[in-house]
Amino acid sequence: MTPFKVLVLDVDGVYRVQSSLLPHVDFFLDLRDFRGIRYMCSPEKLKDLLKILPNFGRTIAFLGGGECHHLSLLFLKRQTVPFTLVVLDSHFDFREETDTIRCDGWLTHVLSLKKVKKVIVIGCREYVGKRPRFFFVNPSFEAFRKLVKGEWIYVSVDKDILKDNPTKWEGGSWSFEEIVNVLKSLPKRRTLGVDVCGEPVPYDLIKLKESERLNLAILEIFLSPPHLSSRALQVITSR
Repeated sequence: MTPFKVLVLDVDGVYRVQSSLLPHVDFFLDLRDFRGIRYMCSPEKLKDLLKILPNFGRTIAFLGGGECHHLSLLFLKRQTVPFTLVVLDSHFDFREETDTIRCDGWLTHVLSLKKVKKVIVIGCREYVGKRPRFFFVNPSFEAFRKLVKGEWIYVSVDKDILKDNPTKWEGGSWSFEEIVNVLKSLPKRRTLGVDVCGEPVPYDLIKLKESERLNLAILEIFLSPPHLSSRALQVITSR
C-alpha cells in the first residue's frame, strides 16, 4: 500500500493556528472563500469542490468543524474497492431527505455509494431501531473486530464523540484514550483513508490545543515511520 498523504480543508482558518500540525501536512486547501459548503451543500457544489481537490490516493483529511462532516463524501466517492465505513460520532447523521447534503444527514447519501458494503457507527448515543447495512457498536470490541476482519475500511472521526469535546455540539462520553485505542485496533494496512472533523472555533485557544493533540495522535497512528516527519506543504486557494 502507498503511504498516506495528509490533507487539510480549511474553511474558517482553524488549521492556520495549529502550528504543531502544519509541518506534517502535504496539501493545504484554503476554502475560506468557497461559499455554500458549511452545514449543508448541494450535490453540484460538492462536485465543484471535488474538481479542485487533489487525489493522492490514501489520505488523512482534516475537514474542519462538525458542520463540515458531510465533506467526508468527497473521499468516499473516490474509493475504488468495496469497503466498510467506520464512523466515530456521538450523533447518527442520517436524515430521510436526499436533495441537500447536510452535515447531520450525510450518511443518507452513503447508501447510494456502491462501494460501501456496510457502515459501523461507534459511540452514537441517540440511535434507536435498525437500518440495512448499518451496525452500531457502543462499544463491543469483540463484535467490532468481527465486523472489520478482512475488510478494507475507511474511517471518519467526529470529535463530538469526546466527553470534553471541542465542538459547539453536545458531546459524547468517550475519553481521548478510548478513541486512540479504537483507532489503534484498526488494520492500518487495510485502511483506505481517514477523515477528521469537530474542530473548535479558531479563537478558542484552550480547546484548540486539545483538539490539535488528537489530530497529532491520529497521524501518529496511521502514518508509517518516521511517524511525524516534516512535509513539503502545498497550499492552494479556492479564489
